[in-house]
Amino acid sequence: MEIKKEYIKISDPGFPIRASLTINSMEDLSSSTHLHKEMELVYVTKGEMEFVINNDIIKVNSGNVLLVNGMISHSSTATNNKNVVEMYLLQFDPCLILGNALLSDYKYLVPFLNENTFDYKLLDIKDFHQYIVVTNLIVEIQAEIVKKEIAYEMYIKSCLYRILTILYRNNIINFSSLDILNKNKDMLSKLNKAFKLVENYYYEPITVEMACHELALNYHYFCRLFKAATGKTFIQYLNFVRIKNAEKLLLSSEKSIIQIMSETGFSSLNYFNKVFKSYRGTSPSAYRKEILNKNKMH
Repeated sequence: MEIKKEYIKISDPGFPIRASLTINSMEDLSSSTHLHKEMELVYVTKGEMEFVINNDIIKVNSGNVLLVNGMISHSSTATNNKNVVEMYLLQFDPCLILGNALLSDYKYLVPFLNENTFDYKLLDIKDFHQYIVVTNLIVEIQAEIVKKEIAYEMYIKSCLYRILTILYRNNIINFSSLDILNKNKDMLSKLNKAFKLVENYYYEPITVEMACHELALNYHYFCRLFKAATGKTFIQYLNFVRIKNAEKLLLSSEKSIIQIMSETGFSSLNYFNKVFKSYRGTSPSAYRKEILNKNKMH
């Protein structure tokens, strides 16, 4: 079976979130097997949906919330198309709120960057007393996306922080995969130097060896530690930061693709195009044209 990598259509690249209220009479709620890097929350308010996640079949009844981690293959279908099915769909990149995390926040990002931490969680009102708070926050986020009143981005981020806080405090998400870091807080501080190196010098020809030198760590040990902490290699993380900055330049300036490539640390246009397409499913020039055209229509 082919698993399609889906690229979530985001109206504002600077604010990577999608929130919608969908009804089966207006839109086909079924989807073939796919995966995407965004975390997904599905809140069913009417009817019943069936999801297949890896090899598990999960029925999501009215009132349930399904939490699917990023890069986990899944498909969905309405169990009875004759009945009304209504659901809120919230998809967001955890880096939206934790992408430039301080050391104190970074540990909360790790379970989402490392897709091996968990696949999915099916939540019910019986699971924890703040369940209603979570569902109300999902509804509020969707309303804010529609209205787009001043400072709606800040309001949505605050809602996401509250949702994640509730999930952590009720052990829906935990840190069981982080023992290697929790046993040595000094090592987490050292890794933060690697994040700062990327943040401050992503446009330079940074190498793994440079990060190892900065942290005074053995090459192989550093690579294992970084992958365990983030679920990414150091180069994958570096490219992620470079692409995020490239997106900003594509949409906020008239600089050429070559200029942007150079200013974000890529050594060749072919490599820049390849990495950009792996994240956005399209070339930098096509991405710029598509988003700018959409903005003109609004």
